[in-house]
Amino acid sequence: GAALEVSPETVLVPINKESAVDRRLCLSFVSADRPQTVLGNVHRQRVRFTFDLENDGIGFTPNAC
Repeated sequence: GAALEVSPETVLVPINKESAVDRRLCLSFVSADRPQTVLGNVHRQRVRFTFDLENDGIGFTPNAC
């Protein structure tokens, strides 16, 4: 029942960082034809994941790293 909130900076990636005029962004998700969700390394920035192997669970908390 947990929800992972991702920040706009980890979901919207600038296409052309050098241009002050071209401010297009790319959505950093793609559709998948499978039931699993894949979180990339950008989405996991500043998030600490905890894996509870004994109870078959996962948790996450904000992390300053």
